[in-house]
Amino acid sequence: MVQLSASSNHHEHCHLHMNARAHACAHTSTHAQTRTHTHTHTHLTYRCATITSSIGYFTLPYLVRAGAAHVYACEWNPHAVEALRRNIVINSVADRCTVLEGDNAKVAPRNVADRVNLGLIPSSERGWPVACAALRQDKGGWMHVHDNVEVPRGVEPTDAFAERGAVIAAALQGMLQSGSGRRWSCVLRHAERVKSYAPRVYHMVFDIEARPLGGSGGAGNGPTAASGGDARVGGADVAHREGQQRA
Repeated sequence: MVQLSASSNHHEHCHLHMNARAHACAHTSTHAQTRTHTHTHTHLTYRCATITSSIGYFTLPYLVRAGAAHVYACEWNPHAVEALRRNIVINSVADRCTVLEGDNAKVAPRNVADRVNLGLIPSSERGWPVACAALRQDKGGWMHVHDNVEVPRGVEPTDAFAERGAVIAAALQGMLQSGSGRRWSCVLRHAERVKSYAPRVYHMVFDIEARPLGGSGGAGNGPTAASGGDARVGGADVAHREGQQRA
């Protein structure tokens, strides 16, 4: 059982205990779904980075449930950092978590992570270069990108989600290539609809596999990276029903 504390109001979702001070740290019931989705396929040997970690909504499941080897948790809200430090102690995982306090662009690790979680909405785009730098450069890994997607009238939601995921994959591929001077393949593997954020606007999580071409990519639990260096939808599973989970 994961215990989360941020003082005052107590919440429990999927056996995670949370005390969230609403005016200082964001909290919603749908975090339970996104936590389950993100940590399910993490290996015990994986090192993960969480950008905008808050009080540990994604950091703790990586450590406690998935048993990640180490998590680098980046957060600049001092109230959230205080709670995060308490939470990793409460859950006896402080030895496997490095809390990096401050501007994520300045404090985030580089070239260490097999998985990077970008949990900020309505857009995590400002953190994309940070995530690319944190990702292992020798074999790449996975990026879980949170984003709000507006579905135009007359357009199927799954089409809009797939299109947005492909755009994000292409942007990440460009950042990885410009930052490393090597060719990369970024493939959208899954798009998870978390909740309705506003009329025709949906909170999504895009699972993107990123591998350097000609390196040791393909290692890990995900499908083999696409060849040819194309950022594309690689047979992506688009979960369009609210609350639907990947098997």
